[in-house]
Amino acid sequence: MGTFSGKEITEKVLSCLKADAALSGYVKKFSAGGIDSARNIFPFVSVDAVENEAEALTIGKAGRMRNDCAVRIYGGTFHTLPETAHAGDETSGAKGILQLNADILNAVVMNDFGGAFEAPVKLLNSSTAHKSGSGGRSWACEVSLSGMTATDKQSA
Repeated sequence: MGTFSGKEITEKVLSCLKADAALSGYVKKFSAGGIDSARNIFPFVSVDAVENEAEALTIGKAGRMRNDCAVRIYGGTFHTLPETAHAGDETSGAKGILQLNADILNAVVMNDFGGAFEAPVKLLNSSTAHKSGSGGRSWACEVSLSGMTATDKQSA
C-alpha cells in the first residue's frame, strides 16, 4: 500500500464511481469538491475533500501514523415532477435519488479504492433529502465513508 494525499484519495474514489457501470449509465456529471461543485447538471455525483484524524502508532522520526479518513460523496437529482426526482420513473428510465443513493453505495462499499486504504471502507451514513423551496423537485443524497491509511511520519 502506498501513501496517498487527500487529493489522491478523492481522485481514487471519484475514479471508482466513474468506472461503475450503473452510475456511468445515467450520471451526467462527476466532480470533486463537494455538493456545490456539481449541482447545476443533474443527476450528479461529487466527492468532497477528505477529512483526516491522525494518531502516532510508533515514536521517532521513522515512526508510523494511522490516519482515519472520512470521505463524503454527494449525489443529486432534479425533475419537474417531484415523485420522479425522488423515486424515478420506469417508463421514461429517469433515475430518482433513491436509485442514485443505492448505486453509489453499491459502487463504494467494500472497496479499498486502488490501495488507498488498508482495509475496505466502512459506511458511516447514507441519507437523502429534498432541497427546501424546490417543491420536492431537487433531491440530494450523502454517503459518508471512513477508511484507515497508515503512513510514514513526516520529519520535523
